[in-house]
Amino acid sequence: MPKSIPIKNLDIAVVGLGYVGASLAILLSKDFSVKAFDIDSIKLSKIEDRDFSFVDDPKIKQITHNSSLSLKSVSSESEIYSSHIIFLCLPTNFNQEKKEFDTLIIDEYVKKISLHAPNSIIVIKSTVPIGFTQSLIKIYKNNKIIFSPEFLQEGRSVKDNLYPSRIILGGENNQAMEIVANLINSFSLKKNVNTLFMAPDEAESVKLFSNMFLATRIAFFNELDTFAMNKKLDSASIILGVSLDKRIGNFYNNPSFGFGGYCLPKDAMQLASDFGDIPNDLISSVLTSNINRKSEIIAYVRKNQITKLGIYKIENKLNSDNFRYSVMLDLITAFQKFNINVFIFDKSLKVDEFQNCKVYSSLAIFKKESEIILANRMSKELMDVKDKVFSRDIFNRN
Repeated sequence: MPKSIPIKNLDIAVVGLGYVGASLAILLSKDFSVKAFDIDSIKLSKIEDRDFSFVDDPKIKQITHNSSLSLKSVSSESEIYSSHIIFLCLPTNFNQEKKEFDTLIIDEYVKKISLHAPNSIIVIKSTVPIGFTQSLIKIYKNNKIIFSPEFLQEGRSVKDNLYPSRIILGGENNQAMEIVANLINSFSLKKNVNTLFMAPDEAESVKLFSNMFLATRIAFFNELDTFAMNKKLDSASIILGVSLDKRIGNFYNNPSFGFGGYCLPKDAMQLASDFGDIPNDLISSVLTSNINRKSEIIAYVRKNQITKLGIYKIENKLNSDNFRYSVMLDLITAFQKFNINVFIFDKSLKVDEFQNCKVYSSLAIFKKESEIILANRMSKELMDVKDKVFSRDIFNRN
């Protein structure tokens, strides 16, 4: 990237301290003055105490240990207006009634920043509908608004920031995009990161189509597994044979109970909505495929006519405490409708009951009580009761 744009003395603000914003603020603060703002006062206090335990990433301790961070939490959003660059890392949940992301919080911040800090560069990291950033540029007559999607996996946001697959920037102001690109590249340990400038609509499309492709790949291998289950074939042999084709690749091919989590389902729904009247068959079918996969899992388990079902962990991925929109939650709700006594073992749940299910703290009792144990991902601690575990985790990986 061009080196003509100075970035050494930039003041930066990060709004929103989820796994995207927190990891970004921490990495930037190693070389820049960073202000962090969030409506969660507990997170702000922890930042002041240099306690980053709220960041779901095992690499965080390694990065922050003995590091001198120029990171300050601020309790008022007005304190961010003095910053040269303001990153917005805020949640955009999918509104089922409107069939689109709820972007009101992004709109509100952009409006206030454009009014109180018209010279600041605004970088939207939140996932938004296609056309949203361009509409903000037009409404607020502010060409310093940039959309730069994140491509981070939950549980490894620090590593993915340090070794980015690519840097995408969508905007109208090339100088502003150069500054942001140089800033993001400054903490990357990967050399010569592919950095692309494009229109905001195109950058938003990159984010949504990327996640849709990942969802499609998951759905493909899950349907392959459903076929194998019904035909009494060995899924592992078929998947390995297919995946050894270098054009396909032996990765991201481990069957599951369906795709869940915070990003893939909502991004897939948003892209399907963005298509509108544009002809499409593949895009709209991926969500249907995911629903069908869960139905197949439910039907397969119910064939055993059980009355007591154990749910082993509700996390979205291995070694993660995050269970937002987990596929296991959908399965729990479905099985409860069939009057099956469903209970859970998950050490991350610090309660006695969750979603109307008893939560066991003793793995031994949990195993004993379960007629069948449902495990989206297998574990060594279940091997002694492997005969009663139902899982489609063939390769023991995410």
